[in-house]
Amino acid sequence: MKKILTKTALIAMLILLGATWSEGMAQDPRTYLKKSLKAYGKWKDVKTLSYEVSGKRDAGAQGKRYKSGEQQAYSARRAYHLPEKKLYETNLNTFPGGYAFHFATIVQDTLAYNYDIDGTRGGRVYNSAGKAIAENRYKVVNNHIAYFKVKDLQESTDSLIILESNATYKIIRRLNVKATPIADYYFANKTNLLEKVVADQAGQQVELQYSNYSKTAGRLENTEVKVSVNGKTSYEEKVNVTRTNFVFDNSTLEVPKDYKPNKAEGPSKPKEIAKDIYLIERLAGDRNVLFVNMDDYITVIEAPISSELSKQVIQKIREVVPDKPIKYVFTTHFHSDHTGGLRQYAHLGAELMMAAPTQAYVKDLLAAPQPDDFGKSGATAAQFKTITGKYVLQDDNHLIEFYEVPNSHCDGMALAYFPKERLIYQGDLLSVPLDGTLPFAIEVTQDMKTFLDNNGISFKRMIGHHGHNQITPAMLEQIMLKGKGTANAK
Repeated sequence: MKKILTKTALIAMLILLGATWSEGMAQDPRTYLKKSLKAYGKWKDVKTLSYEVSGKRDAGAQGKRYKSGEQQAYSARRAYHLPEKKLYETNLNTFPGGYAFHFATIVQDTLAYNYDIDGTRGGRVYNSAGKAIAENRYKVVNNHIAYFKVKDLQESTDSLIILESNATYKIIRRLNVKATPIADYYFANKTNLLEKVVADQAGQQVELQYSNYSKTAGRLENTEVKVSVNGKTSYEEKVNVTRTNFVFDNSTLEVPKDYKPNKAEGPSKPKEIAKDIYLIERLAGDRNVLFVNMDDYITVIEAPISSELSKQVIQKIREVVPDKPIKYVFTTHFHSDHTGGLRQYAHLGAELMMAAPTQAYVKDLLAAPQPDDFGKSGATAAQFKTITGKYVLQDDNHLIEFYEVPNSHCDGMALAYFPKERLIYQGDLLSVPLDGTLPFAIEVTQDMKTFLDNNGISFKRMIGHHGHNQITPAMLEQIMLKGKGTANAK
């Protein structure tokens, strides 16, 4: 008598073979994805596409104050030639104090270019990148329009399995070559449309949601996108497809003729710009860090980006001053790009010098698990030196004054002033591009000028953390004469 497999045994066999039981039969994931793509309508006929995105994101460590619930607005416009892999994109990001970053990105198959449309943040230069960056920029459409996210999944060479479905979703898991899960894709059973993608990234659950589908010209288009991290909304976007199958304007893929290529340089050797005061330029592209060789110790001014970058800075300091401890490191404000390297100094036992409103973020930064030297040591806290109004650091041969500056960009903003040298170091109060293009006097720059005037602080040289590090009083006056405006003003 022939043995008949029970339903339970058949399911077990299918699982062993990497298949899935669904509605009484195994289903191939890519067969299902073809069905899903069909549900989106006439997308495969789209050759050229433009769409607009507007959104708000949690300001987090880039807002006016930390954990305020503040949100930052941004927008973007993109035009794609899908078969030829061409892209023209403009994006506008705004920050407190009048900062507005208005950039263009161009992609031509394997090349990508990026430039500041108005020149007031990046100057009249352009940056170029190779195939990997070009491909990533081109695929941004996947994160905004669900159809392309499904298409990318269907065409990928990654392994796919259908997990056990529930009453609401059919779930497809994507795995890499080591069979490690990359992400789970949730498709609504009723519509076969993608509703969310869930992934574990660095121990955090990131969820991308597509919603509010509408029908246009025989296509289903999601009009909203939301990203959540560990259940908390990180940003929400409105998506509006404006045109399809138009004649692509190839002239948009040309960098403006008056822009020059950015000749990227690595971090500089420390340069002594005054007695015992050293400048390290072009860290992470356009950042400047100072350190001061005090009588018995070293004081560092600003710790940007990461522990790894701070390790590079510390190595350069040791090349100049090998035998003194780093006692203090001063940071201008809490924004993450200015504080990301503080953990490495805390690992060395340095005191972290900053205004009180900056400390809440930095304490959270220190407590967060990270695989750097500070994290490996098991430490979660450091010593702080608080600047309230004005703080003076002095020995027999050196004098540094630290001032809190009331401003519209970030609570707890402070600057360092060397009165003997008439030298100012400031963070985001004024950023002048490396090529010397003068920006408008945005609100936060006006705040700084008022503070300097009211406190009788004069200078011969101002160093911006970003960009230009030889700002003169004449340059500041010219900026003020340009009048009020934002970076994208004409």
